[in-house]
Amino acid sequence: SSGFSVVAQVRSSSTCGIPRGWVWRWVFVRGTQILVSNLAETTTAVSTGIEVSTADFPSDQIDQGKEYRYVLLRADNASQMAGLGAYTTLAEVAAAGIELSAESLPFISNRVPSSGQVVLLPLRGEAVRTSFSVITQFWYDEDVSTLEYAFYRFPLPSWSTLQDDGSGGLVVQPALGSLGIEWTNVNSDRYWPKLGGVALRTWDPKSDFLDVAQAPGSYFTVVRARDHFGRIGEVFAPGPFVTQVVAALTLPNVTAMLDAALVTNDDDHIMTTVDSIARSFDRIVEQRQEAMSAIVESLTLSTAMLNTRPEGVEKLAMAVEAIVEYSNETMTYGVLDTTIKVMADVLDLARTDTINLGTNSVSEQSAQAFLRSIVAVNPGSEERVQRVLDNTTTKSIAQRVENLVSRLGANALLAMPVGTNYSLSAVGDANSTITLRVYRFTLQDSAANGITVDGIQVPGDAVQNFEAADQVNGF
Repeated sequence: SSGFSVVAQVRSSSTCGIPRGWVWRWVFVRGTQILVSNLAETTTAVSTGIEVSTADFPSDQIDQGKEYRYVLLRADNASQMAGLGAYTTLAEVAAAGIELSAESLPFISNRVPSSGQVVLLPLRGEAVRTSFSVITQFWYDEDVSTLEYAFYRFPLPSWSTLQDDGSGGLVVQPALGSLGIEWTNVNSDRYWPKLGGVALRTWDPKSDFLDVAQAPGSYFTVVRARDHFGRIGEVFAPGPFVTQVVAALTLPNVTAMLDAALVTNDDDHIMTTVDSIARSFDRIVEQRQEAMSAIVESLTLSTAMLNTRPEGVEKLAMAVEAIVEYSNETMTYGVLDTTIKVMADVLDLARTDTINLGTNSVSEQSAQAFLRSIVAVNPGSEERVQRVLDNTTTKSIAQRVENLVSRLGANALLAMPVGTNYSLSAVGDANSTITLRVYRFTLQDSAANGITVDGIQVPGDAVQNFEAADQVNGF
């Protein structure tokens, strides 16, 4: 825990100085009483008195999950402080005449969940038809019962391959080393969707994800574990290796797999199945239009059980993007119409749950994913969408896309702290970009100072007028 220090300032004045003989010492305390360690301190003269600081953090003497604090002691002289090592509690220190001058706020010692393992069953199989399972186990944490898990699949980089390890397992050659995956910064080149990542299961107490279809490819699987303090550890394993569908898929095959996913009543299972079938859509050789309609209908039904936390909204948006990307000639106005209805319904659910349940569904990360899905259905951005629309339907879809962007921004505002902002962009295959800029101001500050955003200036008196109208109309 380098890079921090604990500082206390002892003030003095011309009429009330600090006696020369006083001695100061920081100690590290467990709970409210137990002395853990005497710490090295530095005393520095400042204009208002002295500062007593320490950069010591006795990590080797800490028990996970326990409460600790720093306490500053004052003794009248060095000999009095020299006896500190004989005491085990603050009560004993006080009884010896040493003053407890200041203390830090208490904090809980917590380490990242660690030592987890990933089991993939089977390691090899056929896309869509093979049922794959991911199991994680053996995590170490101060309270394993509180852990939640998230499962992700990533394609191997072009310079690596999956190879047999000689004992029935798989190994990546050359080895991946440090993954370096960025999980939150949407602008990073290492942000996980930009690496081709797919969320198999979003955060859930279940430590497994069973009997789910996978898309063709050579993968490594990442499992993340999060404790109730929000600390996250991760582990990965090579695999699975998923071959292309061998025999052509039929409409009964597709509907049976979708029905089996729907029966689970699990939005993660449904959307992972939808994503896998969409990515193997070229292996459906007959009744392709009916198959695409069945896929979109399953996505529609999944909204009834959607987990509207940001990760759930993000995953649905990514499923929409996959459906549109692989739809080819089955993209019709009807498919587009249903897909946009699903997206609008999700934004309605997100708004309701953010207001009523505090889900903050549209975070910066889920907003970025949703913006990409909006671009995927935008006739001004995607040629595959333009091809299936006439002038009238193009105008209708474009208006609905604008409405989705507006509603996405409104949802994002609900989840943002006051005084924050962000800007997101997504580019379609027609090189048309949709940009969403979201700012959240307080009316009080804006009325006093006005608003300046991207070259647009709103004077404070105009904001005051808005505030009055806002109160009258009850927005």
